[in-house]
Amino acid sequence: RVELEEIQRVLCQHPKVMDSVVIAHEVKLGDKRLIAYVVSKEKTEISIDELCNFLQKKLPLFMLPSYIIKINAIPLTGNGKIDYSRLPDMKDGLSRQGVSKATNFVEEELIKIWEDEIKIINVRLEDNFYDIGGNSLIAIRVISAINDTFKIKLPVIDFFKTSSLRELCNRVFKLIEEEKELSNFKQNQNNEVHIV
Repeated sequence: RVELEEIQRVLCQHPKVMDSVVIAHEVKLGDKRLIAYVVSKEKTEISIDELCNFLQKKLPLFMLPSYIIKINAIPLTGNGKIDYSRLPDMKDGLSRQGVSKATNFVEEELIKIWEDEIKIINVRLEDNFYDIGGNSLIAIRVISAINDTFKIKLPVIDFFKTSSLRELCNRVFKLIEEEKELSNFKQNQNNEVHIV
């Protein structure tokens, strides 16, 4: 069982964190993700990577938030309780800073697949699948979508070996080329005329 308060407590142990709140957000029916909102201490700048590394050393894998979002203050109600309705809206996916433009069809399609399945926008080619909210169930859907889109057979092991979307794009591109070569070879074999 995931204890949201425990995640908040660990986050607040970081020397640059002043306050935090963690919620289990349902991106779609039966698919909940942990979202951590963090308020940094005055005159300090904290990076998401820094927080991720900190949490990985202190929490089990299943308790690591899928997303960490920096906010200026935790919104409160008149009674001093957390006003969850005023936290940044998640309905249309999570917006992120920085976008790396796709330079070809493969990159364009893979970015779209990741955004559709992970429910996040502005996926970058440098992104790691798990760092932006991916998990093993989503990975299976992503692999299936890749194979359907490009008419290839991407091995599951190949997907997990890639550390970034850019690496995955390169692997998919190679598989497309291999598929074309195989198709051309078969075509040539069929066109050969055998004289008896």
